Amino acid sequence: MVRKQLLLTLLFGTFFFSNVNAQSEKRWLRHQIATLSGAPMHGRGYVNKGVDKAALYLRRKFREFGLLSFTADSTY
Repeated sequence: MVRKQLLLTLLFGTFFFSNVNAQSEKRWLRHQIATLSGAPMHGRGYVNKGVDKAALYLRRKFREFGLLSFTADSTY
């Protein structure tokens, strides 16, 4: 009986916290999309250097996450 209660408690906790995490990820992704497609970046378009602003934003985000380029002189 105690094992069942422990198992149910662990399962409930796992599902509850995974759902909370999924909601925060969804919110974060929506924020990133809104930022990249927003007016300051001109919808990532070529007009008013929107694509360059978006690329700079992404580069900064990648560095925050610790991602590196394939090579030192790579633009990808």
